[in-house]
Amino acid sequence: MDRRSFLSSLAGGAVVGVSGCVGGGRVVLERNKTVTIQPEMGWWAKLPSVGGNGALSFTVRAEQPFDVYYFTSPDSFTYYETYVKGGDPEQMPPGHRPLSQAAVERDGEYGVKEPDDGGRRSISTEGDHYFVVDHSNYGAGVPVDEYGRELNAFVDLKVIKEQSPI
Repeated sequence: MDRRSFLSSLAGGAVVGVSGCVGGGRVVLERNKTVTIQPEMGWWAKLPSVGGNGALSFTVRAEQPFDVYYFTSPDSFTYYETYVKGGDPEQMPPGHRPLSQAAVERDGEYGVKEPDDGGRRSISTEGDHYFVVDHSNYGAGVPVDEYGRELNAFVDLKVIKEQSPI
C-alpha cells in the first residue's frame, strides 16, 4: 500500500468514526412493552436528562383513542400527576405541543408516531422530563368514562443522549 492510499484510508476512517458519534448518540432509555391503563389514569415514564442535547422517538398503538403528553419539567408533570390521583390542580399544562397529541385512527387502530418518518426528534431538555400515555380526561382531550374499558397500548419509546464529536 502506498503512502497516498494509506492516508486516504485513514482520513475516511476518521470521518466515519466521528460521524458515528455525532449521528448515533447513546440510548439512555428504551421501553418496548404493552401497558394496561385503567380509565381515569395514565402510564408514564420519567425520562433521564439529556443535558440539553438529545433526541426522542416513540410509537404508541391501541384499539381505542388515547392522548400522549410530553412534559419538559417535573413542575409541569406534577399538575398531571395531581389530576390523575384525584386532586384539583391549579392549572393543566398541555405538555410540549409538538410532541403532545391525540392518537389518530388508521385502519381500525389508534396510534401516535413521532416523528412520522421513523427518525428522531431533537429535544433540548436539561433535567428530568416525562412521557405520558393518558387514559383520563386531562386537558379535555380524548373523553374517558370512569366506567369505560381499560386501555391496552403498545409503547415503543427511545431517548437518546447525543454525544459531542470530541
